[in-house]
Formats: sequence, structure tokens, C-alpha cells
Amino acid sequence: MDITQISSAIGTLSGAVNLVKIIKAGMNPLPDEIATSLAELNQKLINAQIAVMSVNKIILKQTEELRKLKETLSQKNNYSLVDIGKGRLVYRYNVPPVRGDSSDPISSEPPHYACQVCFDRDGIRSVLQRKTSPTPVVAGRSMGMFIASGEINFFGCLNCGTEFQV
Repeated sequence: MDITQISSAIGTLSGAVNLVKIIKAGMNPLPDEIATSLAELNQKLINAQIAVMSVNKIILKQTEELRKLKETLSQKNNYSLVDIGKGRLVYRYNVPPVRGDSSDPISSEPPHYACQVCFDRDGIRSVLQRKTSPTPVVAGRSMGMFIASGEINFFGCLNCGTEFQV
């Protein structure tokens, strides 16, 4: 039963309750069968209102879930899945090209990687953090990011704890 059917049923029940109230106002004392019917009708109206509230609660929850999924998908469109070595996959932020004109939106986000596990499993964009190691690393570029000597040899996810060696 969808929300329009439930709303229609409540409208019908409300109309019936009003009709019974009009009849009741004209009769004093109220015959037993009318009083019993009125009590049953009131109970059905209460049950219908409870059902509508339950359906509305479900709709609100699903609407919020849909909003979060759309937000995650929109965010994910800014990333590309890349292999950073040894078969380890992460999401790399797609830095928009700068054309130099004033109408070109400039990203406020620096180049970075996001944890593939957290992004795909939980819908959470967890930016990978550089981790240092006592092992010296030769200076150069790796995956478009500059690495100074001895600065880095892996990334770590603060959300799930996964470490990605480069």
C-alpha cells in the first residue's frame, strides 16, 4: 500500500467519523450498535494514522540514505581508481586542469589519495596520510606527487588503518 492509498483511506475514515459524530449529535442517547460502530471506526482511524506515521518514517529514512548515496557518488566522480604499486588500489583526486582564465574554477583541494576500502565499502572519503619511515627514499616524483629523500614510503588510512606501500 503506497502513501496515497493510506492518505485516501485516512480521509475516508475521517469523513466517516465526522458523519457518525453528526448522527450522534442528533440522537441522545446513542443506540448501542452506533456507539459500537463509532468505537470501531475510531480504532481503525487511529491504526491508519499509526500506519501513515510508520510509512513516513521509512520514507524519511530512505530519502536520507538516497541523499547520502548521491553525495558519495558525486564526490567519487572527482576520483580515479589507480594502482600505486604491488596491486594496491586507491582513489586519486582528479585535479582539474587550470586554463588560466578567470571563469575557470580552481580546486581548493591539493592532489591526494583516498582509501579505496573506505570509499567503496562505507562511502567515506578518507584521505590517505603520508607516513614516514627510517628507510631512505630517493627524491623524485611518484604518482604525480613530489617525494623528498627519506620522506615517505607508504600512505595510511586513519579511518580503517590500512597501509599502502609505494
